[in-house]
Amino acid sequence: MAVVTVAAAAVGFVAGRNMSDLSPAPSDGQSVVEHEHNIPHDPREAQPKYRLGEQDGRLAVYTIGKDTPDLVFDVYIKYLPPVDQEALIEGIIIYDYKELTERIEDYIS
Repeated sequence: MAVVTVAAAAVGFVAGRNMSDLSPAPSDGQSVVEHEHNIPHDPREAQPKYRLGEQDGRLAVYTIGKDTPDLVFDVYIKYLPPVDQEALIEGIIIYDYKELTERIEDYIS
């Protein structure tokens, strides 16, 4: 995950936040690693947490339920393959932080 955070920081953010602002908060004294292992494995139990989309033509991360992005990357979706552009315009639902960082890494590298 550290590589993703460094790579994400290298492209810059517009919304004044960074990836650590979106990382899952451990509860009950658990470490983040322990917390991530408590994510339900049954997809019917998992709740969407984030949405990858676009803001002003750039890659953006939204928290589910919010209309304004938490992060906006200097990655213009017009330079991505058409299938990726369409998916981002529709919104890609993300269920956990690990998936979020993996997807972002795919788009920024």
